[in-house]
Amino acid sequence: MPQLYESLRRPYYIETPPYRRSSAGIRVMHMLCHVLNRLGEEAYVFTSEVNPDLNTPTVTEDVVRRHLQAGREPIVVYPEIVSGNPRRAKSVVRYVLNVPGLIGGDKTFADTELIYAYGQNLLPANAPPDNVLFFPSVDSSLFNNRDNPLDAQRQGILVYPGRHLNALKEHPELAHGTVITSTWPASRSELAALMRRSEMLYCFESTAIALEAVLCGCPAVVLRSPLFDGNAISSAELGREGMAFSDAPEEIDYARRTVGQMQATYQRLEEAFWVKLQQFIRDSQALPLIEPAPQAAVYQPSAADVAFVQWRQAQSLNEFTAQALAERMMVDWPHKPRFHLLLNSTPNEQNAVQALLASLDAQLYPEWILTVLSTADAPGAIAANPRLQWLCLREASSAPIVLQALAEASPADWLGLLPAGVTLAEPQSLQVLADQLNAQPAWRLVYGDDAVQQAGHSPDPHFKPDFNLDLLRSSAYIGRAVFVEKQALLACGGLGAQAGATAYDLALRLHDQAGAAAIGHLSELLWLWPSAESRHGDGQAERTDLAEHLARQRLAAEVLPGLSPHTHQVRYAAPEASDLTALIAVRHDRQYLQPLLASWQQLRPDDRTTILLLDLGCEDPDEKAYLDSLAQDAFWQGRVHRLDARGLNPAQALNLGLRHSSAEHLLCLDVRSHLIQADCLERLLGIAQRPEVGAVAPPTGQPGQLTAHRKLLGGRPARPGRPRFPRPGAGRAGPA
Repeated sequence: MPQLYESLRRPYYIETPPYRRSSAGIRVMHMLCHVLNRLGEEAYVFTSEVNPDLNTPTVTEDVVRRHLQAGREPIVVYPEIVSGNPRRAKSVVRYVLNVPGLIGGDKTFADTELIYAYGQNLLPANAPPDNVLFFPSVDSSLFNNRDNPLDAQRQGILVYPGRHLNALKEHPELAHGTVITSTWPASRSELAALMRRSEMLYCFESTAIALEAVLCGCPAVVLRSPLFDGNAISSAELGREGMAFSDAPEEIDYARRTVGQMQATYQRLEEAFWVKLQQFIRDSQALPLIEPAPQAAVYQPSAADVAFVQWRQAQSLNEFTAQALAERMMVDWPHKPRFHLLLNSTPNEQNAVQALLASLDAQLYPEWILTVLSTADAPGAIAANPRLQWLCLREASSAPIVLQALAEASPADWLGLLPAGVTLAEPQSLQVLADQLNAQPAWRLVYGDDAVQQAGHSPDPHFKPDFNLDLLRSSAYIGRAVFVEKQALLACGGLGAQAGATAYDLALRLHDQAGAAAIGHLSELLWLWPSAESRHGDGQAERTDLAEHLARQRLAAEVLPGLSPHTHQVRYAAPEASDLTALIAVRHDRQYLQPLLASWQQLRPDDRTTILLLDLGCEDPDEKAYLDSLAQDAFWQGRVHRLDARGLNPAQALNLGLRHSSAEHLLCLDVRSHLIQADCLERLLGIAQRPEVGAVAPPTGQPGQLTAHRKLLGGRPARPGRPRFPRPGAGRAGPA
């Protein structure tokens, strides 16, 4: 009997992902919170995305503060997918719902934790044998075979691939079945109705969907896969009535004969659950308070390190993304791309080749082969790999010819062009790539992001933007590892003759043939490199490829080494004679205008550019006298003119100057600018000659520097009308 004045019990904080009806594990954690509250305990979840039909309040700062002020230390319940004790709780319960470590989390748990398991088969060896809390997560009022008029006339099979990506490929005989996904059928009642009229369900892991089917009178066949070894998670509690653990005739016959017996078994488990839950409450409320182990202080990651780790965790595969990928592959993909990776290596790069092969062997997507060219024999440790083709060359110089022949004869749809030393960072890389290739049918070449991973150092990520032609002309930013569609490669002339810049040359040629839309960037495709230098190709070879690209585009330009390592300068030829007017808005700006004009006179003594000063309303006598003196200055006489722009803001004044000037090119110059390059106008005019360019705006100097140049150079529009300058505060425009 409850006591009137007994002290309040300790609350439960339950770690769980946001609610998803399609995940039995998540449903169990939310339901645990719900039933604890039903019994009068105080329980919360660490998520705000909950099922409104359940009593699952969210842990908030106010809740935590209230409990601490009352001296009520919470009991934190973690599922097995959570590593360690991230909430720094003094009392921890570990509820093991699946094989530890299978889909995340640790494989072993601290001795200070109270461990309960969903089934006897999941209970760790160091846990008391009675600590099993089988949670009846299936709603038997919905999933049952009572009063079913369709029971005697069932038709068709159901297939639930779940997280098994290659389920239908490994079992083509099931392709005619109705595929169940996390989003179809749309509701639980529709799923139950489907199961009540179907003959058989096939799945590939221990899943609540199998139990739901059996309760609806539909036998379930659980086939072996990387997610199921033949031992059901809760077979000790449920038994196996209505279930087959292979497609052997005797197994299926057993499932059909016994499917009607599961209803009574499940009802007994529902009744026993409340007794086991009381034991769970007694054991957890009796947990001692143990200070969590101090966090190691040997390494303090920087903010950038933490951000990169968080980014990788967000990109990594989990139960939900794996299931979504598998479902899209079977429901949405028009075809499954095949990848043929090509690598030319030297004898001293065999360790790097083995590292690459290990990262490929870990891939969830199996449609790949790797061909390695080398003058050395294959290492014995990898020679027998069925997906590896090792070609031993007599002469290293024959590698380009052999690679081209391999590309032409490859049975694959896509070729991976890789340098030695690079590896794939994540096991889902090829799966995500194949998924995006189906979603982006225009792509013909794909590049990813890079991270330098050196022993003893934090990863140094190098994230890249989506395709940008001007950036590509200034550096081979796409990297040395790319995937290219085979037919697109052959159509643009093959691998090319320039060694040391294969990916760069190919990207330029593909752009010239198919346009920018053919080149895709996939941020989830992360390459790991052994050193910063290994990311870069041969600079001179890149500049040769770049010059050929510009020639194909009929652009007169000179290609030079860039000012920074691994960059290039493209100096487009300016017209020999150009009609140019500079527009400068001024008011009381002598302190800026005078050094600007002085830098112009010093760097460009032979320049005859017209300068139109847009007078916003200069009232200071000294300022007006300076502006008047420019008309008499020997250098500026006849070239500097003033236009009355009183009452206008700078943007309006520029539009006024635009209408007033008849020049072919206009240079809009901030009065606070300062010329620092003698050929700056020629370089701007050269870029402006490109047919796709309407305006040129180089980057500005950083605040605090002595010089900063803010210039916008634009040509006359080809059709009637003039461009207009945005009003102040209207936002910042992107590249023209």
